[in-house]
Amino acid sequence: TETIDWTFPKVSTKEFTHGFHTYPARMHPEIAKQLIEKYASDPKKVVFDPFMGSGGVLVEANLHGNNAIGIDINPFSVLLSKVKTTPLDVTKLNKIFEKILEKSKKDVSKKKSYKNAPKGLNLDFWYPKGASDKLQILKHNIFGMGISEEEKNFFKLCFSLTQRKTSYQKGSIYKIYRMKPENRAKHKPDVFEIFSKICKFNIEKMENFSKAVKSSGKAITILGDTRNVTEEFKKIPKKILDNGKVHLVVTSPPYGDHGTTVAYGQFSKHPGLWLELPEQEELLSVDKVGLGGIHK
Repeated sequence: TETIDWTFPKVSTKEFTHGFHTYPARMHPEIAKQLIEKYASDPKKVVFDPFMGSGGVLVEANLHGNNAIGIDINPFSVLLSKVKTTPLDVTKLNKIFEKILEKSKKDVSKKKSYKNAPKGLNLDFWYPKGASDKLQILKHNIFGMGISEEEKNFFKLCFSLTQRKTSYQKGSIYKIYRMKPENRAKHKPDVFEIFSKICKFNIEKMENFSKAVKSSGKAITILGDTRNVTEEFKKIPKKILDNGKVHLVVTSPPYGDHGTTVAYGQFSKHPGLWLELPEQEELLSVDKVGLGGIHK
């Protein structure tokens, strides 16, 4: 029998749409790929991830041609997974990107300002001087674009990572921690340059995904508690499921103690607030209601 090195040290974790946005404790995409190829080799088999996270399992299932379903209590997880599994026309994305950047730079030259930052978020505490103004300009031009919801969600995700890289948030930590004073003093981000690099990277990865993904594979992303998934399955078109059933479960369950390990909710709080996700109550309660959030 073939021996597989499940660490996959030489395989990139950012191929296709996997590298769109940082997310805590992601499963290595190659693990999902190997399991799907071995246990769901028939594309008619349905793959399910009960702790969807960043949607990596769904991406790999769609690349293989399988229908995939994922559920998560985190609204930001649902948005991220939806964007990563939705093929888009990259020619249009490039044009939209150029327009957003052009409008944003024009706003700066005309000294325009917008007040669309999350209420209650101390901008001076979390962002270098002037950076939050440019973030609000970018947000205004992304939200105001006359484009499809799928295209807008793509750029919202690029904006989300931009605000994280711009902020004083420690990049290596998923809990909400601010850089040390000496690091803050050296942190002088160019907001538009960061946004440009992220957009170009994500557009390239979207092109790779859109070319490689099999049209037979569709992804369903659900915001909810996996314990209630039977009810959620009833809402899914029968052509996606096999008589209300899935064939393969592939998942990396969340770490059991949010207090001392991975705080998924803390990580998602600032992105979710900036993006004005409608499920604010769910967003702010992820760490409390998530697996390992409550002592029993």
